[in-house]
Amino acid sequence: MKLRIIALIITALWLTACEKVLEVDPVDYIPEEEAIQDKTDAERALTGCYDGLQQTGMYGRHLVIIPDIVADNLEWEGTTQEYGQFDNNSLLSDNVIVEDIWNAHYDVLNRINYLLYKLPDVSGMSQAERDNFLGQLYFLRALCHFNLVRLFGPIPVKTQPTLDLGSDLNPARDPVETVMQQIESDLLAAEGKITITNPGFATNGAVVAMLAMVYLHEKDYDQAKVMATQAITGYGYELETSYSSLFPAGMQTPGKEAIFTVLFDELDGNRLAEYFFPTSTGGRYEVAPGTGILSAYEGGDVRLAASVAGETPYVIKYPNLSTMNNNVYVIRLAEMYLIRAEAEARLEGSVSAIQFDINKIRTRAGLLDTEAETYEELLLAIEQERRTELAFEGKRWFDLVRTGRAMEVIETVTNTDQLLFPIPLNEIQTNSNPGMYQNPGY
Repeated sequence: MKLRIIALIITALWLTACEKVLEVDPVDYIPEEEAIQDKTDAERALTGCYDGLQQTGMYGRHLVIIPDIVADNLEWEGTTQEYGQFDNNSLLSDNVIVEDIWNAHYDVLNRINYLLYKLPDVSGMSQAERDNFLGQLYFLRALCHFNLVRLFGPIPVKTQPTLDLGSDLNPARDPVETVMQQIESDLLAAEGKITITNPGFATNGAVVAMLAMVYLHEKDYDQAKVMATQAITGYGYELETSYSSLFPAGMQTPGKEAIFTVLFDELDGNRLAEYFFPTSTGGRYEVAPGTGILSAYEGGDVRLAASVAGETPYVIKYPNLSTMNNNVYVIRLAEMYLIRAEAEARLEGSVSAIQFDINKIRTRAGLLDTEAETYEELLLAIEQERRTELAFEGKRWFDLVRTGRAMEVIETVTNTDQLLFPIPLNEIQTNSNPGMYQNPGY
């Protein structure tokens, strides 16, 4: 978050938000008072916030691959040495992927906070329209902070934009409790405000579903169960009949199971297929399914054939190699059933209710009902279903860390220092605040 990064952030936001200004007077600098003036400007700026999620450091690649390779779903097979550090759980603080993740999230946070700062003065907007913007922006800010805190631990909470070079360029890290409070506050403030249901945009259902994820992370199982139930029953989502239909080739439109999806097209694509596909098909084969995940699928599980192909296995959930228009699920309904099941199990509630939710997922996968009966068995069954249902969707590492199972499951994780990523070396070297310290072990 130093000067060169901040200048790029603000310029990028203005360029995204103010096409009409550039058409009239193309300059590298747009005065703040001209950047966002009316509803059209605000809509463009909001689109810029969503576009930020497409960055490589976010859902354009790293948030899909890294949580699975640092866990036990993917293995490094290619030439990008930084992936090897994740695969071996031997991260260095100068890892460029770590820095990409950090910078991309704070870039998007600055876009969000800048639009929030300007929103009260935007003309031609009703209160309902303003609330709709607020709900989406609060959701996106919560999402960014939630990703960061789970990867890095204490982080700087950003709720104000960096407007000029006189701003505080040397923030301290805030305690995890403070970060989580901000995430909850943003989501609760967003709840009920959003009026649109457009694919790729946040909705009220997405807000509630993310609250379920946050409460599960915080071990507030009562609230996790309530919010997961609300997401399941309150917004018209349905499980897709066929698991494979979740990941179609060609142009992808989010279906009835999608709660929040980052959309890509041929102009704004991602290289996920390239990194997953073998060289014989034109891919790079940087990462591949590990033997552990392949053996995790039970016989007859249709999710295997919908997720992996080839004698030399490769991931096919992102099939559009040439067009690169592979959408990325951030939240989908299947996860809500598994969150509700886990919350109920940890509360030692109704065994039949837990089994019902697990079996909703297993039935679509072509499997028989679970045989798990005790709470311990049920929790392991839920972990197993999360692994196979959500494989290669960037969930596995967060699950193992959240449940305290990472050191038990992953051979290369031998101490608790490895449960957090290092703060990027560049941030440590350029931030003069003593409150910007490195994580232990790096």
